[in-house]
Amino acid sequence: ILLAEAHLPINTCGYCRSTIDGVLKKGYDFLNGIIATRSCANMVRMFDAWRHAANPGFAEMLDLPYKTHPAAVEMYRAELEKLKGRLETHYGISITDEGLAEAIQVYDRTRQLLRQLYELRKAAAPLISGAECLAVVTAGMVMRKDEYNQLLEGLLVELEERGKAHQGRARIM
Repeated sequence: ILLAEAHLPINTCGYCRSTIDGVLKKGYDFLNGIIATRSCANMVRMFDAWRHAANPGFAEMLDLPYKTHPAAVEMYRAELEKLKGRLETHYGISITDEGLAEAIQVYDRTRQLLRQLYELRKAAAPLISGAECLAVVTAGMVMRKDEYNQLLEGLLVELEERGKAHQGRARIM
């Protein structure tokens, strides 16, 4: 994370330093923007450094409530409405309740499929190695979820049909 050290103080958390290092190494150039939360001073500084170093097309800071008091919930609702409006304006889209409900279903399906994958790892002789599982999960972090779900469904069928246990080394964490 040497590149990040030129932009962030040495006492910045590892996550923020690693993220900025990735930005400086062009590892996030595929992104169209960034939405960060004002959850701590390190995150705010990371957001500032990202905007300065990479100038993403869309950059917003989202304030999160720290309590569930009705006034805090209302503040958060207003923050989300502002964010929605800015996203719609910037990208020329319309974010609807129906679209959000569909997206929630797709992401729920992703979680369901990943739980099935993780269950395969629990067996004494798992059908997929830890490295393979990590590669599958990592792919899901950057792919469109609907496409990812189709591929993951196919993989789960293939693994069950293969039925051959992974012959790997000791399982240690």
